[in-house]
Amino acid sequence: MRFFVPSANDVRHSEDLYKTLRDRVAQSSGGVTDRRIYHLKFEHEGKRRTAVVGSDSHGLGKGPVLAIFEGLNGCYYVCTQDKGVSDAQPHPVQTSEIIGAEDFSALA
Repeated sequence: MRFFVPSANDVRHSEDLYKTLRDRVAQSSGGVTDRRIYHLKFEHEGKRRTAVVGSDSHGLGKGPVLAIFEGLNGCYYVCTQDKGVSDAQPHPVQTSEIIGAEDFSALA
């Protein structure tokens, strides 16, 4: 899958939105890797979940997934439309809960 951020108008806008989200999450979490994650499978509260950038079927609240980050602290962060955009408080997913992750296959 080619890299994108939902609701972005074009490639440059996607990059700007992603950088803003990344900087906010990195600041609040102690840092994130450079991975650009498209798809994350995990167990949360005893249920298997899937978070896919652009999808709103993830079980983590409302709105589509805008970005997924791998933290430097043993945690992944899922930014949805309602969590992680303005308040820098994305949904944390512990590394121990991860079943699999797929990166974007191509950059914008």
